[in-house]
Amino acid sequence: MKKFLLTTIAAGLFLAACGEETPKEETTAPAEETKQEETSNVKADLMKLYMSIPNTINANDADLNAFEGAIGDETADLAALKDPAVASAQATATAVEGIEVPESLVDQKEALETALADLKVIYEDKAAAITADDTAKLEETNVKYEEVDAQFNALLEEQGLIPSSIYNEVSM
Repeated sequence: MKKFLLTTIAAGLFLAACGEETPKEETTAPAEETKQEETSNVKADLMKLYMSIPNTINANDADLNAFEGAIGDETADLAALKDPAVASAQATATAVEGIEVPESLVDQKEALETALADLKVIYEDKAAAITADDTAKLEETNVKYEEVDAQFNALLEEQGLIPSSIYNEVSM
């Protein structure tokens, strides 16, 4: 009887120990799934944000693009295009400033805000260059796009996404 009692107690302890391990495994699996979902959300939200940037710019920079496209065209009336181009550049800077970084991108927020701020400065500099009739400075602002593209591409590549160029998407 003592052996049966000891065997029953041992079996009970064994089952209790096994029963405690199962919830640990169950809590680990959802944590891993949550981490995968968070990574997936970061990628998706980063892509949504990145794709919204050229859309925001293109919604505001038509007159600026017309002005820049007319530079060097001897038949173009740059004087008539100047004021709308300045207004367009200023509106674009304001629109870029209004782009908000989603909460899910908390780890990338500082880098994204820096890149967006640099992008805003590009359009402020474009407005100033046009106002000052300084086409050399206007061309310099386009070179600054390389730096902004590099900032965004570093974030995209960090998430395993393909790099791109905002400049190529908005300079038409």
